[in-house]
Amino acid sequence: MTLKAIALIALVFIISGCGKYSVNNTADAYIYNKSLIVDYQNLDISLKKKRIGIMFTSGKNINNCTDYLTEIKKSDISDGINNTIHHSEYLTCETLDLLMSHNTITSTQKIPYGDLLSSSLDLSSFPSSINQESQVYGKTLQKLDPKNLKISNYTVTRETDDWIYTIEVIAASDLNNDGTNDLILWLYDQAKNGNYHTYTTLIVPIYNNEELLLAIPYKKWKHALLPPTRHE
Repeated sequence: MTLKAIALIALVFIISGCGKYSVNNTADAYIYNKSLIVDYQNLDISLKKKRIGIMFTSGKNINNCTDYLTEIKKSDISDGINNTIHHSEYLTCETLDLLMSHNTITSTQKIPYGDLLSSSLDLSSFPSSINQESQVYGKTLQKLDPKNLKISNYTVTRETDDWIYTIEVIAASDLNNDGTNDLILWLYDQAKNGNYHTYTTLIVPIYNNEELLLAIPYKKWKHALLPPTRHE
């Protein structure tokens, strides 16, 4: 299935428990992750909920979404294995921030996002453990390592003897106000043995004329002077 065909299925006919919704209603956010749905429905509680502390280069130790979203604008997350692992709890905060101004609709339709990610996501467009490898051996997971892929409707995982690399589609919404719903992904990138653990929120703007999809990390997207818009 081509990128354009999958994008058409996923972005033109989104189905919830109440019926069909058009992608043209860009105030809507379609959330696919069950835990995120609960967090969004209880937004105030989720933002204030105490989480495992995470240290910033400013010296501040943060333990809730509200403070995290304030501090990430001014400072970076400190290095260190514990800090990196704890960051996984704050992907929810980043995603809630992206969706806060949107109405949410939960989707029961099974959309082949996993196929889209495996065949069309440019792995060289964002930092990860396989960024350099992808530039040499293939920019998509299908080209890089098709034998070790596990694909579902919302995830694609590359698992080897020593590594697990999973990308999950969390939500879809028009984040750059260009009339097309973009994708929000969570990347889980971790060694089975060792200290490498990276967890990242990625935004994928959907342009139907692009051969490959480019992913942009949350902080770069959110705190750029001008959010990326449709390519001319």
